[in-house]
Amino acid sequence: MRGHNLLSALVAIRSSGFRTFLTILIISIGVAGLIAMQSAIVSIESNLTSQFVDLGANSIKVDDNVIQEAGQNDVPPITLDEARRCANHFLELGFATSFHRRFKPNTKITFSSRSTNPNISLIGGNLHYIANNGYSLAYGRNFSEAESMYGSPSVILGSETADALGIGKDELASGSIVIDGLRVNVIGICTSRGNSQNSNDRFVVLPASYLDQQYTEEGSYDIVVNVPDDISPIRVEQEIIGVFRQIRGIEAAMPNDFRVIRSEKLYSELNTLVLSLSGATLVIGLLTILASAIALMNMLLVAVGERQREIGLKKSLGARRSSITWQFLYESITLCLLGTFLGVVLGLTTGYFVADYLEGPFIIPSQWIGASFIVTLFTGISAGILPGIRAARLDPIVALRTE
Repeated sequence: MRGHNLLSALVAIRSSGFRTFLTILIISIGVAGLIAMQSAIVSIESNLTSQFVDLGANSIKVDDNVIQEAGQNDVPPITLDEARRCANHFLELGFATSFHRRFKPNTKITFSSRSTNPNISLIGGNLHYIANNGYSLAYGRNFSEAESMYGSPSVILGSETADALGIGKDELASGSIVIDGLRVNVIGICTSRGNSQNSNDRFVVLPASYLDQQYTEEGSYDIVVNVPDDISPIRVEQEIIGVFRQIRGIEAAMPNDFRVIRSEKLYSELNTLVLSLSGATLVIGLLTILASAIALMNMLLVAVGERQREIGLKKSLGARRSSITWQFLYESITLCLLGTFLGVVLGLTTGYFVADYLEGPFIIPSQWIGASFIVTLFTGISAGILPGIRAARLDPIVALRTE
């Protein structure tokens, strides 16, 4: 009997046509928004978390990510020469200082007959990049002073990159890989950070001076100064601002055209941003569920009025009240599940492009997908109960007389 009710519900959904399409569209748009926003939140959180982890607990970062004032010209990127001069100044003072630039966020790498997916970050750095950004070498060696200064076709692989290419300790001696048509020699492999969800192990690092010669596109370098525990990071921050203003040739009355940020401030920004976005997602989710339930209930109530003769005929042939109620419940639940499925597909697609734009990892929010199906299932039940009860209570004689 339940199978017959489900079949009748599917036939009714198909016959509703445009009204069914609009209902499914409303549900899918809401679910898609939730999934896409959650995917974006994960991507943003991963980006900021990785920056904090990379910096360490007592480090200071310099970049060109500064909010411009009205009427101010575009902020010039931090060049390799500027980054090198700043790093040399603090290296002479005894601070481990690195600089790096992400030349490409999605690169494909080939080794022998194996290739990676086009999701490898191509990074140019100096010899302090590995240690200063929270990595260590599992095999091989770091760049030498000469390689870092003058540039050489030498590369250090992240652990995921090495695994994807099948390169281990034994392959280092003959590990020649191809990156964008450039053949370079593998000299080291980093250890894994062991964070599978927000992994930062899909990368390759080459000397910045080498990549700067190969890629003519304009880009900006980031500088990281590692401050010892016995020295105040605030004092070092002021020193960095003064030195870098001089390097950039900024006049005394002019504002900074670069940003200096301490790791603890970055961590605070991360928490604030994640909490704000999570709160916004929760509000949108509640409003979406409410709107979907109201729209679906109204559609089914209209359907009860339009299908009175059908309902009266079924009841006159012996259909029980529970059967009529179940048919409308099946219609409501089916519409919700179809809308949720479509919304998940749209949301994941949108989330992928958002993550790609933010240059962050694309992570499927499986918990939110599961929650979406559960919530919309209860939404379907709630929205279908009242129309189902109203249809079940119709007098078959009165219903058959309805034109």
